[in-house]
Amino acid sequence: MALQRSRIVTLLVVVAVVAGLGYRIWLGPQIEVATTPVARGDLKVTVTPTETGTVDTDDTALVRAEVAASIIRVEVEEGQTVAQGVVLLRLDDGAAKQRVKQVQAGLQAAQSRLRSGMVQLRVEQARSVNDLRQAQAQYNEVESRYAKQKQLFDRGQNSESNLNAVAAELEVAKARLAGAQSGKDQVLLAEENLKAVKADVEQARAALRLAEDDLDHTVIRAPIAGTITSLPVKKGELVTLGQTVAQITLLDHLYIRATIDEIDLSRLKLGQAVEIRFDTLPEQSFAARLSYIAPAVSGEKLQSRSVEVKLTLDHPPATLRPGMSADVEILVDEVKGILKVPTNVVMTQDGEHFVYTVEGGRIAKRIVEPGAANWDLTEIRKGLSAGEEVVTSFDVEGLAPGIRAVVKGAP
Repeated sequence: MALQRSRIVTLLVVVAVVAGLGYRIWLGPQIEVATTPVARGDLKVTVTPTETGTVDTDDTALVRAEVAASIIRVEVEEGQTVAQGVVLLRLDDGAAKQRVKQVQAGLQAAQSRLRSGMVQLRVEQARSVNDLRQAQAQYNEVESRYAKQKQLFDRGQNSESNLNAVAAELEVAKARLAGAQSGKDQVLLAEENLKAVKADVEQARAALRLAEDDLDHTVIRAPIAGTITSLPVKKGELVTLGQTVAQITLLDHLYIRATIDEIDLSRLKLGQAVEIRFDTLPEQSFAARLSYIAPAVSGEKLQSRSVEVKLTLDHPPATLRPGMSADVEILVDEVKGILKVPTNVVMTQDGEHFVYTVEGGRIAKRIVEPGAANWDLTEIRKGLSAGEEVVTSFDVEGLAPGIRAVVKGAP
C-alpha cells in the first residue's frame, strides 16, 4: 500500500511539472522593456534639411603650383595659421635659374643688335641726306648753265657742240640725283631692320619676365591670411603645373550650408533660430541663425526641388572645419499644451503611424496620429492619453505585438 501511494505522488508531481511547462509554452516568451509616459507640454516645431548640412566658407583659397618642380622644403604644417605672403613651400629652382640666364643672354644679344641697327640707321640717314643735297645742288647748277646755253644757242650766239656738252653734263647730274633719291630705299630698309630687331628685344624681354615669374613661382606663398586646412604634399614630391598643394581658409567666416524642401520654403524667415549638432561633437548643440535663403528653387525635372540656405553660428566651436557634417533644425513655430512622446518611438508601416505599449502584460500596437515634430519630440493628436506609457527599448530581441512583457522597474 505504501508503494502504491508513492507511485501516485510521483505521478502527480510529473503531471504538475508537465502542466507547468505547458502553461509556460502557452504563455509564450517574456521580455523586459523600458517605457516613458506620454507628457503634456510645449513643443518647438522645426524644419530639417533634405540631407545633412555641410560646414562651408566663402573665404577659402586653393593654392596651386604654377611651375612643375620637386618640393625641396615644406615651411608650414596643416592646421597652422599663416599671414598673407608667408612662404608655404620651396621648389627646386635650378632649372628656372638656368632658364633666366639663357633668356638674359638672348636679351643682351638682341639689345646689341638693336644698338647696331640704330647706328646703321643714323649712318644711312646721314648718307642719304648728304648725297641728296650734293646731287640736287649739282643738278640745279648744271640745269641753270644748260638753260643759259640754250638761250644763247637759240639767239645764234652759241654753238651746238657747247650746248650738247652741257646737255650731257645735265644727264649725268640727273642720273646722280635719281641715284641719291633712290638712296632713301636704304634708309627704309634700315628702318625695317630696326623694327624687326626692336620686336626681337621686346620678345626677349617678355620671355625674361616669364622666366623670372617662373623663378618666383618656385617659392609658393599664401595668397590670403587664414588657416591651412589641407596640405596634401610632402618634401621630395614632384608637383605638376596647376596641382593643388594647399588650401587656406579664413575660419572666422564659417557657416552651415543646407538644402530645404520647397514645401517648407514658406515657413522660412531670415533670422529664425536654428539648432546645430555636429557628428564630431555629439553631446553638444549650437545656436545659429538663418542668414541666407536662395532666391531660386533648384532641382531638375523628376527630382526633388529644394532651396539652399545658409546658417550662421552664434558661437562656433574652435574645432569647426570646412566639410564637416551638421544636423540642422530650424525653429519655425511653437505649439503649447499638447501631448508629446519621443520622436523615435513613433513608427510607420504601410502608411500607418503607431507606438508600442504594454497592455495586460503583453506588447500592444497602438495606432496614433502624429502632429508637429522635431528631432526629439513628436506631438500626438490621437491615440494616446496623458500618463500612458509607451515602449522606448527597441533593441530588445523579440519585440512584437502580442509578446509577453514586463516593464523595467515595475512593482
